[in-house]
Amino acid sequence: MASLLSLKNFVASQMGKTDGATANSKRDILVNRSLDKFYNEAQWTWLDATKDFETTDFTSNVASLPTDYNKKYSPLKVWVYSGGVKYTYRPVVWDQVDSYPESTPVFAISKTQIKVNTLQYGAPSMLYTAKFTDYALDNTDNSEELLCPDIYLPGSFAIGSYWLSAERSSGKHQEFLDEYRKELPLAITDDKMSRATEQLDTYTYRNGYNGAIKVR
Repeated sequence: MASLLSLKNFVASQMGKTDGATANSKRDILVNRSLDKFYNEAQWTWLDATKDFETTDFTSNVASLPTDYNKKYSPLKVWVYSGGVKYTYRPVVWDQVDSYPESTPVFAISKTQIKVNTLQYGAPSMLYTAKFTDYALDNTDNSEELLCPDIYLPGSFAIGSYWLSAERSSGKHQEFLDEYRKELPLAITDDKMSRATEQLDTYTYRNGYNGAIKVR
């Protein structure tokens, strides 16, 4: 994984500068915005996060979502193991949750909460997409590793935004934006293939469980 400093250096170099390690609020705001946009383009595998709920998290079968939950996307899955059996919760509309029997686990999501129709099998776990959190507009986070595997796409978007906002150069802006738009679908396809391969290749069997458990 690349560091935040690597991305800043890349953006700075395309601006004809070598001061990536030095705080620059205008540039660093663009870096944050470009990362936020790129992270929100898809349910990237590298943004996968898991929340293991406790029964005490729930009040009347309702619990708060994790603070880093990306509201743009639905959970990838919700499940619980009980007595060696895996129960997968099916997504439904919030108002319909209570109409399902406990033998058919379902869940619904609001902007801040998750609601399930049963906890008889225990508290569920949830696989979800984490949201982007801004980096500090100075050099304190420079050594932080980025979650994205490549800096080229967010870097291209940041540079394109710079040429439009700072230099008023629509030609250069369009050049980098076109590059971003061209490469983005390829990156999304590759990531989806990675998730599909993971689902096929990382399932194994453990004694005491009925079915396959995904080992992450």
